[in-house]
Amino acid sequence: MKRSFPVFLISVALGAAGGAGLKSLHKESPALSGDFYRSVVSSSIPAPQGTPISARAQAPVVAAPKRTGMPRPGMEELRAAPEADRLRLLIRWLPEAGAAEIAALAGEWFAENANVGSGNEVWQVLVQRWVEVDAAAALAHARIISRRWASHFKNGGNVTTPLHYAYRALGRYNPEWAFAFLTGETGPAFKFLIAEVQTGAGDEKTRAWVLSLPDRADLAYLRKDEAKAASVITDPAKAVAALTPQELKYQGGFLAGEWAKKDPAAALAWANGLESGKVRIEALAAIATTLLEKDPAAALKVLESMPPTAARSRLGADYVGALAKTDPAAAWKYLEANLKGVARLQGIAPLAAAKSATDPAGAPKMLREHGIGDLNRSSLMTTKVDSPGMKSMGFYSGTDFVGEVLKAAVVKDPAGVMQLLAETGSIHKDKAREDPFSGEGPHSEGYLARSLFKDWAAKNPAAAARWTASQTSGEAMRELAKSAAAPWFAADPAAVRAFAASLPEGAGRNDFIRTTASLMAGNDPAGALTWTAQTGGAEALGPVFQSITQSNPEFAATHFAAMPPEVQAARMQELTDILGKRAPSAAVGFYQSLPPEQQASVKLYDTTVSFARQDPKAASEWVTTLPPTMAKDTAISGLVDYLIKQSSDPDPEAAAHWAAASVDPDGRGRRLQRVGEAWFKRDPAGAAAAIEASALPADVKQTLLNHASAK
Repeated sequence: MKRSFPVFLISVALGAAGGAGLKSLHKESPALSGDFYRSVVSSSIPAPQGTPISARAQAPVVAAPKRTGMPRPGMEELRAAPEADRLRLLIRWLPEAGAAEIAALAGEWFAENANVGSGNEVWQVLVQRWVEVDAAAALAHARIISRRWASHFKNGGNVTTPLHYAYRALGRYNPEWAFAFLTGETGPAFKFLIAEVQTGAGDEKTRAWVLSLPDRADLAYLRKDEAKAASVITDPAKAVAALTPQELKYQGGFLAGEWAKKDPAAALAWANGLESGKVRIEALAAIATTLLEKDPAAALKVLESMPPTAARSRLGADYVGALAKTDPAAAWKYLEANLKGVARLQGIAPLAAAKSATDPAGAPKMLREHGIGDLNRSSLMTTKVDSPGMKSMGFYSGTDFVGEVLKAAVVKDPAGVMQLLAETGSIHKDKAREDPFSGEGPHSEGYLARSLFKDWAAKNPAAAARWTASQTSGEAMRELAKSAAAPWFAADPAAVRAFAASLPEGAGRNDFIRTTASLMAGNDPAGALTWTAQTGGAEALGPVFQSITQSNPEFAATHFAAMPPEVQAARMQELTDILGKRAPSAAVGFYQSLPPEQQASVKLYDTTVSFARQDPKAASEWVTTLPPTMAKDTAISGLVDYLIKQSSDPDPEAAAHWAAASVDPDGRGRRLQRVGEAWFKRDPAGAAAAIEASALPADVKQTLLNHASAK
């Protein structure tokens, strides 16, 4: 991963200093004195030596990964899953996983000698959650599995290792913790780890941390660049003249733009004196960009002096945006005469924004007519352009022109704006690119469209609900339907039910029936099921019963037998798992109420673990009564893991007895392997003797000893 460290320090210094030098910059930074690290450790934030997080109340609150609505898999299912299925199952398992569970899974999937590739997605997802619950353990394990890359760094290379991802995740979650750990790092990879923390923590916090450690020799190169940045403020001509050829290559354009803020004529003269090539073009473009806001005419002169390059085209679109604020007609004339392709399309966005002031309904049509579609990224201040034979994400702009157009238009014609967004794919999330740990926010796919819809639904829920019912079915549309129906239902539930029943047959009707029934289920689950069966039939019952299963599992268990067979098949395991976690005795009762053919296929791992936590003796007695089926094996697996990992008084001998009682031979072997490895990890010196002295059968003893020696 390449990163020009001087750029972030220089940009922060110039942006925050306002004419001050390094000394005053340091004073204005957040105070991270030499005592900071010690204070961090003493306040129960984890230390690099592996100190556990002991004061959870002090940890910042972050949203757990979003639940998918599907049942959470158990540890046994995760362990048995092929590598191709691990990520899908992990995303459903992680939100409720604790530190010990994650550590156990990481130890199995990412062992010390495992070949963990730099782009391993399973590790990236796992470590994001792990740093939240036990940052010390996550980083310690990441260091172990990153050792294989050490020689690469010693030879001057760089690669993104598991440790890089761990620091990146921690930098996002808690920058202070990340910097505390980072202070204890050394070695060739150190500067690259800084870059990873900076990705999550941001430039300002990274800069403050660097300046708080004046005695660290391995940070001298960053402090040197900070001092150089301060000199640009006081004497830009001297500072720019002192740039090495390498620094000029990477920083010349940025510094020219900053210099132009103070003395545009001098900066322009310097840029024109450079040799023809990329550096000169970037310097001229930066100067013109600086001039655009206050003097578009001067910026245009610089633009016209540039050779016909991509940089000139991008700058031309920027010029149109600046001119459109004061003279839309002149901006349009320049666009027609000078811009082609992507640059032309990007220039249309600010013109449409200017048009929205006088014609808010016509501005979105202008975007559509000129081929600007897929507007869901506008909240990132980019315009994604789709036109015949051409696709481009555009370029960064200081103004969200598309957002301005739509926000103005939605006041006059909310249905028309939402239709435009729906038809250009701007509501639906891109599942292939969705980060399972990112919540809803300005950087989410389709966020702008959903925000506009929610504002509309708050003002006129009935109209918003009618619009969703007329659209093609899908997850995104169902989410919108619920956001519209909820406030309407709160005001007039009878009207919402009547509206749902009156809709014509189709996907929109089915979605709205499900949404309405889910709202009813909060206060009247029995009424919700009855109304859904009468209005939507068996097809609509499944999603409604799923909603009730998640919110009121005890009620769902008492009505499970009355559901159609297909609903029972879809919800049986989920209901068992939810009951098992909330009320193990209720889960046992539900399991016993099932006919034998259903009992045989239920997985009882989670139920048994929860039961054992409450009453290990009763849980063991219950498992003993189970018939020899797959269900019993999953229950045995839960008991085994409880006895070796989660019990306050681990009992590997008892765990081995249970593992040996497994019905399936393959499952028996896997469980005995876990027991053997856990036994030797807990007591490396005495495990072998304890196994030999135990009352276990001879073949079980040998299996345990074999697994331990292989490990």
